[in-house]
Amino acid sequence: MSGLGLGLALGLVFGLVVALIAYKAGLRYVFGVICAAVRGRLPWRPAAFCRWACDAGLLRVAGATYQFRHGELWR
Repeated sequence: MSGLGLGLALGLVFGLVVALIAYKAGLRYVFGVICAAVRGRLPWRPAAFCRWACDAGLLRVAGATYQFRHGELWR
């Protein structure tokens, strides 16, 4: 096998391994969200809930994250 062929083969194998890991992590995330929603620990539509909480003044957007507006909400 030439250097180019070996590099392409290793690149393909590495890419497939990374894609498989990312795919499994995504499935694990979706399964976790569904389990939390079924148990009542998370709303079924978290993004819609966060938008509502921002409109209600409970959360604020800081960059790409949401933050509680007051420390009393943590208790």
